[in-house]
Amino acid sequence: KTKMVASKRSFVEVADSPSFHAALPKLAEMLQQACSEGDLLREKGMVIETDLDGQWAAELSVHDFLVRICKYGRCSPGVFDVMTTHLERFSFKVQLTSFNIHRVTLAAFMVATKYLDDMRLSLQHYANIGGITLEEINRIEESYLKHLEWDLFVNDAPDLDSVSFSPVPSPSTSCIESECLMTPMTPLFID
Repeated sequence: KTKMVASKRSFVEVADSPSFHAALPKLAEMLQQACSEGDLLREKGMVIETDLDGQWAAELSVHDFLVRICKYGRCSPGVFDVMTTHLERFSFKVQLTSFNIHRVTLAAFMVATKYLDDMRLSLQHYANIGGITLEEINRIEESYLKHLEWDLFVNDAPDLDSVSFSPVPSPSTSCIESECLMTPMTPLFID
């Protein structure tokens, strides 16, 4: 059973950082909620594992990981808008859980930085932020981009009040008698 990891850090630590975005605390809360929901589905065997899942859940909260990314990421604040849009798209294809959230968030951050900022860090620096090897950061980036089907275009900054990190279809999704037209990667959960 997956347990919720308590946050030990605060966004106050990075509030003066040039990378800080005011929406980060809310984003952390939303991603943690998505992971909690995903973990419950995973425990019921209702989540398809991917190559982005770890063998165990990380012992670092999503909140603390975002503080770490903000502290060491050296990006423009707009990167977090792009990252949020990409994470939302990704979550419609793969369920976010405590077993994949850190790899997915790191990949989303790295791809968003490459997408938006002219100056970016070395792959080794991104790997160090995530506490992984250079080989793994390359593998994670490639897998993440394939799951996104290389769809990186972002038109506007997201409105966090309308962002959803759940692959469960919304009422606006085109459904015919409970059979939704979704990609094969997305499991359909009906209670």
